Amino acid sequence: MKEYKIYQAQIDDVLHYINMMIQRNWSSEPNNEFNNMLSIDTLSDISAISSRNLYLIFRSYTHESMHQYINRLRLEYALSLLKNKTLNNIEVSEYIGFANATAFYNAFKKQFKLTPLQFQQRGFIQQEIKPLTKYQFKTPYLIMNITEKPVLFIPFIGS
Repeated sequence: MKEYKIYQAQIDDVLHYINMMIQRNWSSEPNNEFNNMLSIDTLSDISAISSRNLYLIFRSYTHESMHQYINRLRLEYALSLLKNKTLNNIEVSEYIGFANATAFYNAFKKQFKLTPLQFQQRGFIQQEIKPLTKYQFKTPYLIMNITEKPVLFIPFIGS
């Protein structure tokens, strides 16, 4: 149980960092800066967990890969920005760190089955759109504590 709590705190640090980066204005940054700031190596440094283990533990904790989680949060934040109607589609894509408006358009349409313009024209509120995640009900990985069991180990050397 102790190990899980340590991982939970480290994953919470990563989730907090991701949320801070998503809500940051990326308009004045270079195109790929968002991806650099949220790379697996950066997140691994923050959590003090190896990249491989972070990927597995993160997926177990959130039921999504890091990429899926980050994109889902970015697009949900984009929904709130589009709902306010203070920014147009291109400005929203720059604000949330997409390299270009086409990448934002494609990701938005893939996630919500609507284009950003259709979303604004129909006047949907955020709660009416449910993000599509394939791991919503299925947990591919699970962290669990196993009680200690005595094991007999007999080394065998020779033919």
